[in-house]
Amino acid sequence: MFDQIPDEIINDMLKKAVYQQFFMGNDKIMGRMPQNTMHFKDIGSLLDIFIANIKKNLHLVNPDNLDAFLNHFEKLFELDLSETRTRVKSNFREMGDLEGQEIVVLYMVLTKLMENVREQAYIRYGSNRIKREYEEKTQKKFTKKTKEYMQQLGATGDSSLSLLYNLSFIRLLASSFNKKRIQTNAKRQITRKINELINRLKP
Repeated sequence: MFDQIPDEIINDMLKKAVYQQFFMGNDKIMGRMPQNTMHFKDIGSLLDIFIANIKKNLHLVNPDNLDAFLNHFEKLFELDLSETRTRVKSNFREMGDLEGQEIVVLYMVLTKLMENVREQAYIRYGSNRIKREYEEKTQKKFTKKTKEYMQQLGATGDSSLSLLYNLSFIRLLASSFNKKRIQTNAKRQITRKINELINRLKP
């Protein structure tokens, strides 16, 4: 489907989809809020590996082979991507004839994939752990009020919560591609950000 698209355009599209609200170049990441940034050693090389993996499977990005494309990443990340599958198939139906829309198709599929993977990484390594450790350290329930306060912190650009979202994604990538040094660093940074956040959430 993408045979006629110049390789340079494909590469730019892949980088745009993967880097969006995440990577600033020179091993520097941002949080969900762009003003929150930090240096993270070797993240650029890890993203190169991830992008190469996506590119190797681009021939599957079409209505007939979408399941195979998403199955690959479900196995790689050990995630359920049924939400991505449903949303992309719905978009395919709405778009009708895809001829001449290759760039739009590619960007749509990749952004939907990235949104779902990053959100599930945050749930796995971030929000579930915040709740568990908050209750352990405070001996109090993580109430609806506490959750709402945490959401308020996120909306106002709390640096710990903002960066935790993408640090969780880094940990998932490092684990999936067996980059143990990066994974160890991600674990350490996640622990630091969660501790900072819990201190702000304490009653």
